[in-house]
Amino acid sequence: MIEELIPEVETRYRTLGAGHRTLAGHSLAGLATVYALLRSPTEQPSFSGYIAASPTLPLAEGAIFDIERTLAENSVDMSGVLFLSVGGRESPEMQQATASLATILREHAYPGLTVHTLVRHGRGHGGNNWQSYIDGIRLMHEYGII
Repeated sequence: MIEELIPEVETRYRTLGAGHRTLAGHSLAGLATVYALLRSPTEQPSFSGYIAASPTLPLAEGAIFDIERTLAENSVDMSGVLFLSVGGRESPEMQQATASLATILREHAYPGLTVHTLVRHGRGHGGNNWQSYIDGIRLMHEYGII
């Protein structure tokens, strides 16, 4: 995506660059979105907005939390706007992991990172995707990212 897709899109269309790009994903793609955010301090940030709908954070025994812990221990800053959402009818494990990540990111107070969360009551895993994309896009618009 970074090496091929983004350069191809930018040669074909007028874009505003990395400061106005948002990455969005649901489920495994939501996990990949969170991973992209956590990788951004060590690489050139390719996105400013991140929409993670029902990210499968408990996978790989919570490895995503280990990555974040390393960033915090090394006082690494990350920047961007993160919109995390989870369905209110998803497993307690998914709801807890999403809430925990948001809490941890806020407690570690990364100066350049803004975190927003939403529990979509009455929705399960599959029912939390498109509405979260809409809400996330609205939020990114409020921040001037898109």
